[in-house]
Amino acid sequence: MRLYIIIILGFVFLFNSCIKKTTNEINTQLVETIPPDDLYFLDKVGESTPAFLAAREQEIEFLKNSIHLNRSAPILIPGNWTTQGPGNLGGRINTIAINPQNENIIFVGFSHGGAYRSIDGGKNWTPIFDQETNLYIGSIEIDPVNPSNIYIGTGDPNGGFYCGQGNGIYKSIDNGKTWTHLGLSETRIISKVIVDYKNPQTIFAASLGYSYQKNEHRGIYKSSDGGQNWNKVLYTNDSSGITDLVMHPKDPQTLFAVSWNKLGLNNRGVVSGPDGQIFKSINGGQSWKKLTSGLPSDSLNGRIALAISKSNPSIVYARYIRTYRCDNSVSNNLYAIYKSTDTGENWTELPSLAPSSGLECGDTGGFGWYFQNIAIAPDDPNELYIMAIELFYSDDGGINWIIPTPRNGPVDVHADKHAMAFYKNGDYLLGTDGGLYKYIKSTNTWIDLEDIPTNQIYRVGYNLHEQDLYYGGLQDNGTTSGNKFILSNWDRIYGEMDFKWHLTKKIQLYFMLNIKMVRCNNIIMVIGEVLQEA
Repeated sequence: MRLYIIIILGFVFLFNSCIKKTTNEINTQLVETIPPDDLYFLDKVGESTPAFLAAREQEIEFLKNSIHLNRSAPILIPGNWTTQGPGNLGGRINTIAINPQNENIIFVGFSHGGAYRSIDGGKNWTPIFDQETNLYIGSIEIDPVNPSNIYIGTGDPNGGFYCGQGNGIYKSIDNGKTWTHLGLSETRIISKVIVDYKNPQTIFAASLGYSYQKNEHRGIYKSSDGGQNWNKVLYTNDSSGITDLVMHPKDPQTLFAVSWNKLGLNNRGVVSGPDGQIFKSINGGQSWKKLTSGLPSDSLNGRIALAISKSNPSIVYARYIRTYRCDNSVSNNLYAIYKSTDTGENWTELPSLAPSSGLECGDTGGFGWYFQNIAIAPDDPNELYIMAIELFYSDDGGINWIIPTPRNGPVDVHADKHAMAFYKNGDYLLGTDGGLYKYIKSTNTWIDLEDIPTNQIYRVGYNLHEQDLYYGGLQDNGTTSGNKFILSNWDRIYGEMDFKWHLTKKIQLYFMLNIKMVRCNNIIMVIGEVLQEA
């Protein structure tokens, strides 16, 4: 135990962490019982006690009011802020929306970087949400009848147990220029927003709920007046929220929803449980029934993803994640893919994970909870896409699979796929941990569109030996350096996930990754394990 405490204290020193606690007794208890990787969690969110949560709410409200007041108040720090970069290493994308009446207009939502709009097909991008107080974007929905109306659901549905908590839903009636808050702040994470394409005043919002506390603010909410008022129409319990919601493309009264047990209470994370289920409504959300025929019914289900075919809506696919033994270890991985040919009433498990199918249980890397979506090509119900570490594509209804994304060559598509959006001609956009990419179907080519400065940066550093040279430790994008003069050409020094760096000499750099410490002195050298592998 003494050695264990020394290791933890050393880790705290390396990160210069400051952990808030109330008494010396609590200090000792936390150090002795919580693994090193959870120290970051406590530093960010503290203990999930009622007193802590109440104090945090007051701090958030104070911050909101301060931001609004400071927009018209004198600036305490003189000068203007400028973007230094990196512009060539994109951040994690949770959601993509293409204007149905003008496909050159694209909206992209980032896990921690706000929302961006392009009006020229992705060549140039403008931030449209930076004036708001919450930049965690979970869902973007365009009104299919009046595309100038845009809805944003905040909160990060794909993060781990350090994910960003949102503050409800926003609406723009001028194509993203200005925004109005529509409420649902207490839901914390909005995983999906859907607008009824026959009656756009009807809006559905799926809430995954607050990541750090059991409460009743989870489920599906419905508005019949354009978001002015909301009623909860589906609720499972205080420990499970809604991670996916799809609407029948020809009958908006028919909806499918997925519930999921995801909760992080201090050092215990839940990603599987008895509430991983699929629900169906045929009356616009007034009532729901659980779908069971042919689907797993035990208490081991993890995250489920749904997709309904636009060209043949009787076909629905469901991808199941589960915590079970895969590749000789128990982890949260791809479990099965199910298909329904009667609009969800009955399901059949596909042989997608059969030997030589091209898809394996370990293709989600042991963190299947990280991946939210599957997709079907709009013109062919047999063209199915599974988003995981790689993108997997099947043209025979989920039997055989290939990886269509290149990892070497002119375009290197980043790992960890999260979002897709299709054009009418079959081209599509793909959102990853490392930005946005476009696939051109007619030429079978890829275009890198990730020139948007939205990285999740753990730590920022400044080089005292070289003027205006900055370093950043990026989520899933490694250690990088540069400045505004090379905004779209920052240098990636090392890959993986970087937390912190330290410059000791002009040519000597130390930086910390999620599982190792590395020294860069014109060479890359692993010099010691410093963290538990998460």
